[in-house]
Amino acid sequence: MGPVSSTQSVQHITGPQSSSDKIFQMVEAESEVSCPGDETARLTIDGDDAQEDDVLSYCDYTEIPPPPDGGYGWVIVIASFLCNMIVDGIAYTFGVFLGEFVRYFGEGKGKTAWVGSLLSGMYLSCGPVVSALANKFGCRTVCIAGSIIGCLAFALSTLCQNVNQLMLVYGVMGGK
Repeated sequence: MGPVSSTQSVQHITGPQSSSDKIFQMVEAESEVSCPGDETARLTIDGDDAQEDDVLSYCDYTEIPPPPDGGYGWVIVIASFLCNMIVDGIAYTFGVFLGEFVRYFGEGKGKTAWVGSLLSGMYLSCGPVVSALANKFGCRTVCIAGSIIGCLAFALSTLCQNVNQLMLVYGVMGGK
């Protein structure tokens, strides 16, 4: 197979010039993409009154239809991407902060690592509860409430005096 191309070549083969002429049209696609039910070569027989300019493949599009939601779906895609980037970024980059937390709080790596483990564990195990809340109150309300709780938890974690408080505020509250 050659490189994928969206262009198509059309060859017209005509028989003897008479009233019973039949125009054969062969369409060869240079790519693997074609209309459903089409093969790479298709023969079409048109009657006497067929003009070469009037023969169009049903695969030709003259305009792109508008999106059914007016394009608002792309806003949702971008917002979802940013939300997942922030949430997963906080949950899965705890290792970057681990050394600093060990030094600041003067605790062992094992106990301090529980902070990040609790955050990831709560983040992943709250799914069924959040799903039930979303069914009852709606997605928008639950997302806003979760964002406010998470924001408060991460802001309050800056005031923690020991690892146990950090586990509760950053790990448990931040993971919800």
